[in-house]
Amino acid sequence: MKSLVKSLIMPFLTEVDSLPEEKTIGLFGGWFQPPTKGHFEVVKKAIEMYPNLSKLIVYVGTGGGRSEDITQAQSLAIWDIYKDYLPSNVEILPSPNPISSIYRYAKEYPFEDIKWFLGSRPNDKQDYENFHKHSKATSTRNNLEAINIITDK
Repeated sequence: MKSLVKSLIMPFLTEVDSLPEEKTIGLFGGWFQPPTKGHFEVVKKAIEMYPNLSKLIVYVGTGGGRSEDITQAQSLAIWDIYKDYLPSNVEILPSPNPISSIYRYAKEYPFEDIKWFLGSRPNDKQDYENFHKHSKATSTRNNLEAINIITDK
């Protein structure tokens, strides 16, 4: 009887032990044309609020922002300068569409706890509307939570 119970339980324990360890990942994305002090401040505050992040990925888009004069390569170069003042677990990645990249990441890594950081300026109605829109959309992913980071810039 004991060996029967053991044979029934052991496969289950092995299965549970092989589940991926849950990580907390931060994601921040935008067109960043150009990356500003306010964008940098969002990343810094996110790291302060969540010091145990396994990593924080900044997705830099190809266009669609305020100025078509700033290229993705230029935005990435500015983020590389900012990265010198950020922890080593911050990654800067190019993306054709940062919002799609965030949703894709959440879909591809269902066992990770993902914090999607969005920045809002005080008294900026459009920023708060964008946050509300994105936070409602996170309901399609159980592992994705929108976090509003309020900055002075």
